[in-house]
Amino acid sequence: MDNNNGTLQGAPALTADRYGNNTAYSFNGINQYISTTNAYVNPATVSVSAWFKTSAVTGGVLAGFSSVRTGNGGNRDRFIYMTTGGQLYFGVAPGAVKRYISTTTSFNDGNWHMVTGTVGAGGLKLYVDGVLLASDPTVTSSEVYTGYWRFGHDDIATWPEAPPSYFFEGTIDDAIVYHRELSSAEIGVLYSAPDGAGSNSPVCVGSPLNLTAKTAAGANYLWTGPNGFTSTLQNPTINYTTAAQGVYKVEVRNAGCTTPAIAYVSVTGTSATGQWTGNVSTDWANPANWCSGVLPTATTDVTITAAATRMPNISTSVNVNNLTVLPGATLTLAAAGTLNISGTLTNSGTINNTGTVRFAGTTGQQTYSGITQFHHVVVANAAGLGIAAPVAINGNLTITSGIVASNNFNITIKGNWINNASGTSFNAATATVTFNGNTAQTIGGTAVTTFHHLTIA
Repeated sequence: MDNNNGTLQGAPALTADRYGNNTAYSFNGINQYISTTNAYVNPATVSVSAWFKTSAVTGGVLAGFSSVRTGNGGNRDRFIYMTTGGQLYFGVAPGAVKRYISTTTSFNDGNWHMVTGTVGAGGLKLYVDGVLLASDPTVTSSEVYTGYWRFGHDDIATWPEAPPSYFFEGTIDDAIVYHRELSSAEIGVLYSAPDGAGSNSPVCVGSPLNLTAKTAAGANYLWTGPNGFTSTLQNPTINYTTAAQGVYKVEVRNAGCTTPAIAYVSVTGTSATGQWTGNVSTDWANPANWCSGVLPTATTDVTITAAATRMPNISTSVNVNNLTVLPGATLTLAAAGTLNISGTLTNSGTINNTGTVRFAGTTGQQTYSGITQFHHVVVANAAGLGIAAPVAINGNLTITSGIVASNNFNITIKGNWINNASGTSFNAATATVTFNGNTAQTIGGTAVTTFHHLTIA
């Protein structure tokens, strides 16, 4: 059918689809469904298809055609619904007489399935996962009326094996209605479509929006989307603006196929504080490089992703709460730079560090992960810092408050050990501290440090 955005009734929530993209909808089985915004005049010959996943034993309507957009009553047929036992029914009501077919197999097994119902000159047919499971060649039409397509709920009172609740509990994705009968071969193509579409959504304004489709040998691709967007590239990239928000469709055609494999991806924008974009430069201190246009503070959680246009460089004193460097991303801390961190430092990417990391939290001992080398380290947290693994400090370690807990991990230091904290400021446990600098090193400060094993290399 033509593009017809649905209206969310009862606020079903976006959730992961079968490819891990956040484009499917989760229905609670209580009051949630989707209905089309526009009405259709007697779509007599149709094919209705949807992917679904459920383990519920409450049944419910996956798809239906009703003369009312919301609520119950009115004319209604072209149903695909599930019984409490997990069997699927497809039914129409030509001349107000109920005609239906069903499966004997249950499909409430918690796995993804594609159900397709067709009605027309070829009869009434019900497919699951591309396989024809039930048919009635004597049923070639449905009830005549103008109505709305609904997904997740419809009124199936008096239909056979109707569950107590008509609301579907589970996940529905890629619900499509065609105004013609799909052939068995075409339904097979839909079922075996490539692994869907993806994107780097949510996207900041001014950042690249990357659309991706899985590779199909010898295929042609056609993307369409908001604001008149079209592309024949497999993986197009555009500059994201607010007008680019919405649902994108990719059609994948192989030679000889009359029906394309279709996948959808929903793209949303974000103005999240703490998301690095690198849209104008590598300078951390430039607000234009941040999604919100605002520099992070000591209460801001910051994420650096590989999708950023440029990777950040810190050459001044900057503040963050939690900092996460994701795989493929790189953070550079220059010699003049100081990273003041109040929370946890998590590195799954690369950190090039010739500057200072200052642990300055106020709400408990700080930790880090994915890092085995620092340059200068300052501990300025009354609750201290927990060493997470054997670590090399290529510059100075300065303790101004709190306790550095070795957690039995060895520490190698090339610079000076400066302890200006009061009381016990280093819990050595069984760790060895090795001084292996190329020039004279100092163990000093205003407080005494007690080591377990101390090595001068």
